[in-house]
Amino acid sequence: MTFRTAASLALAVVVLSTPTAAFDANRVSIQVGFPPGASYDLLARSAGNQLGQYLPGNPQIIVENVDGAGGLRLLNLYLQTGPRDGSAVIMISPSVPLDRVLAPETTTYDPQRFQYILTFGNAPTYCVTTAASGLDTFDKLITTPGVVMASVGTSSTFYAAVAIERIFGADFNIVTGFRGVAEVNLSLARGEAHAFCGISSSEFERMRAAFDMHVVAELAPERFGLIEGAEFILDRVQDPTTREALALIFFSNRVRFPVVAHPDTPPETVTILRDAFLAAATDPAFVEDMDRLGIEISVTPGAEVQALVDQLYQTDPAIQAAARALIQ
Repeated sequence: MTFRTAASLALAVVVLSTPTAAFDANRVSIQVGFPPGASYDLLARSAGNQLGQYLPGNPQIIVENVDGAGGLRLLNLYLQTGPRDGSAVIMISPSVPLDRVLAPETTTYDPQRFQYILTFGNAPTYCVTTAASGLDTFDKLITTPGVVMASVGTSSTFYAAVAIERIFGADFNIVTGFRGVAEVNLSLARGEAHAFCGISSSEFERMRAAFDMHVVAELAPERFGLIEGAEFILDRVQDPTTREALALIFFSNRVRFPVVAHPDTPPETVTILRDAFLAAATDPAFVEDMDRLGIEISVTPGAEVQALVDQLYQTDPAIQAAARALIQ
């Protein structure tokens, strides 16, 4: 992606300091579908500290946590009653763009209609195991009966665990319902579970402070190879259709930490929000915050996210059907 220069950002601040017809809010809320203290919450609060200066009229920015059902509670409330004027945006699960592909019978919304403002992450997630479990390789994970944690049953962590179990014939007891990294850490530290699949590098670095762990597998549509010893599991899949189906399931890793505006938000307002969030996400103060918190950022602008989601829905229907079969 191309970042703005300091001069053009300064010009943007001057130009946007006065409210416009396309954006005239004195307060903007960033609503987060996850509990306080999670990466989503930290990202929203740090970006919110910078966002106001890049929006017309320099509005107050507030962050609200609306936890429940892995972000789906917030999504449904927002689609029903959320403002259409850009005065509120939401941060939702990266699995949401996949929902109409993987669970069409239970999905009442169309992810292609969402106004994607940007995503803060484009990186692999990982399967991690506790050192106490003795599961220090991917082979041991899939050949040893064990408890694998996941968020709700429509989350990227659930999709990953179920797909791995089906493809490799593993004997997982998949336990859902965890609300955030703190609950994951507690369960793993107590020995109540042995593994968690679908965690970001930033999150497992914080987990390492709580207990010893192994990173045994990299989950992504394409290899990143960032962590030694983390096997890229698509290399294990020989059947082309199954491999493409699994890559589709891992699509959510390309759109991590998405910020979304209401589908009915006017295009001019969407453009203002996209420009402002991109400026905030590349602001030196925000970047410094992320470095301090150990959260890796790889920003994708909203128009590119929109194109990625459209491309997702153009995937061969046979591949989409194969992906559904893996997680149902």
